[in-house]
Amino acid sequence: MSYVRLGFNPQFFAGVHTPDGVIMNSYHVDMQMMTVSNSSYDQNIALARIKYVIFEEFCNSIFIEETETDAIAAYQAAGFKCVAFPAEPVDQIVGLALFFKLNSIAEGMMQILDLNLHSDAGGGVTYLHNDDEEPGPFDDDGWWHGSNPICSVGKQTGKVVPIADVTWKSLDLEWDDETDEPEVEVEIIIDKDLFPEKSSAENVVEFKPNDKK
Repeated sequence: MSYVRLGFNPQFFAGVHTPDGVIMNSYHVDMQMMTVSNSSYDQNIALARIKYVIFEEFCNSIFIEETETDAIAAYQAAGFKCVAFPAEPVDQIVGLALFFKLNSIAEGMMQILDLNLHSDAGGGVTYLHNDDEEPGPFDDDGWWHGSNPICSVGKQTGKVVPIADVTWKSLDLEWDDETDEPEVEVEIIIDKDLFPEKSSAENVVEFKPNDKK
């Protein structure tokens, strides 16, 4: 059944890069969603994709501005995963990036109507996001507009390079019509006529006199 409104309230932890080091922060998200697809399978896949991005990509990452390439390289050398933003990763930027990314990965099967985000370090202010908001720095292309699972960046030298080895297929989170076995059409080519035309020659029966009579 489509056009069903849903709510989801995840919480996740991440570090925020600052000039003084990393601040560990707890983020609280309040989402209102609406199913668009009639397929319950695709609805569940959309929710599973949303959970993956929040709990596998955003959670336990270092949030950092994408221009901080030296710091990104240092964090990665120490084994940390980084999510790079086009602006300083304050709560408003983190929430807006998450709003765009979740709508991108849902690919029209589910719509994120509203996403509200606040954090323990945010001074008690909640940032509210929906389609009416100006995209600001997210008007440019980036992982936040990609339908793939990737938010973190790969090891890089001089510029941010996205990781490209994780796909929805590798995570077994493809849509229903993508998991069906493809139809196979078989074309049979016959070199010779299967039903040759009847020979025009007439059957002739020859009678010979019986000389032994």
